[in-house]
Amino acid sequence: MKVMDSFKGEVNAHITVYGDRIKIKISEEFKDEAGLFFINLDNQSRTKITQLINNENKAVIFMTPALSKVNYELELVTQRNRNALLKTPRSEKLTTVLIIN
Repeated sequence: MKVMDSFKGEVNAHITVYGDRIKIKISEEFKDEAGLFFINLDNQSRTKITQLINNENKAVIFMTPALSKVNYELELVTQRNRNALLKTPRSEKLTTVLIIN
């Protein structure tokens, strides 16, 4: 999974996450657990991304929420696997730390 800022230099810009089988799809049972999250590395608090612009198998585009100026991990949680839902959600974290200035 990798991240690209689609409009460099803009505050609260669109960000594109690229990967394979990353479309966010979830059952009602796990709706609060699924999605994209910024995880604050100072205190481990999670900020859920609420504005998905595009949600596809190989790319997810979203608006970055207002965040404190600290370091973050990006976590994607979905139940989707190919054409079916998994019994429980799976998650992937971006291996690079995101720095918010």
